[in-house]
Amino acid sequence: MRGSLFQFLVCNLLFVAIALADTEIINFDAVTSKHVDVAQSLRWFQLSEEPQNFHVLPAPLGTLPTDVCVNHNYRASGPCPHELWVMLDLDRPEWASFSKFTLRISWPANFPTQFKLQTYTPLQATSLLEERSVVAGNGSTTRTQYARIRLVDTGVRTPPIIDELPQKPVPFTVVLEPLHFGVLPKSVIPIIVFIIPVVLVSAYVVAPMVNTRLAAVAKLAREENTKKQL
Repeated sequence: MRGSLFQFLVCNLLFVAIALADTEIINFDAVTSKHVDVAQSLRWFQLSEEPQNFHVLPAPLGTLPTDVCVNHNYRASGPCPHELWVMLDLDRPEWASFSKFTLRISWPANFPTQFKLQTYTPLQATSLLEERSVVAGNGSTTRTQYARIRLVDTGVRTPPIIDELPQKPVPFTVVLEPLHFGVLPKSVIPIIVFIIPVVLVSAYVVAPMVNTRLAAVAKLAREENTKKQL
């Protein structure tokens, strides 16, 4: 019963979050790799712990997420309008003891959008952004990674004439957090701290009182049933 109550409370919290916004999450390992100085032509945004807000135009309805910006020439055209590249600063001293991180995106539910998240080491990122757009590093190592965020419109508009209207950029928030014990984001800890006392009070105070009351009612019902049979 105690486990069921805990699950019930957690589900309610999740349903409230889902009702307010949609969320996409990717967990990844912090790996050490060769440092490469990526050219600044893509106007890199650097993520640390503070949430950051962005607006990006999604690819048209029906586009496969894996096809978004695939043939884009970054060197000639600059950033692709349907994606966002961000630098994940995992070299912060306070994060040195963490080996796993989570990247979370939240956006308003009234913007039907599919997000595709991928993380890359500096070398992997440069191979996607074309070799000529990078400058060789100094031979040092880093835990810095790069995240590629691609968007596709998933809204079916009614009437169809609305499809001809220009698309609007999707507002979304990006949060980078270390995972405590490899599974627990820092932002969830206050929720866990709140849930544990509630579960304990429910299990050891409320539940026994309810059980005692139900037992008394059941006993009374059995006694009345016995009297009727006599």
